[in-house]
Amino acid sequence: MNGYGADYGFVNDPTFNAFYPAAMAATDVTQIQQIVANANLEVAQQHFALSIVSPNLYAFVQPWLKGYNGQNASSSGGAGYTGFYMARYWVDQSAK
Repeated sequence: MNGYGADYGFVNDPTFNAFYPAAMAATDVTQIQQIVANANLEVAQQHFALSIVSPNLYAFVQPWLKGYNGQNASSSGGAGYTGFYMARYWVDQSAK
């Protein structure tokens, strides 16, 4: 969204810019969910950013740790998403 502090891609698209004021004007959660879904679809369809950089960080984990794909080391995850990702890991007891 244009003018937003975390707009690292400097996206200035009228369709996408309209989602924020619409979400702020929404009066219930269902409306906001639909606006966010539409915004996510717009981002996917417009390809505002492409990541072609190879990672320079590697993570080695035990083979029985499932659901982990290096998320904490990714630039899209960061420390703020650690709890989000950790809730999706599991231990495959049969592989231990």
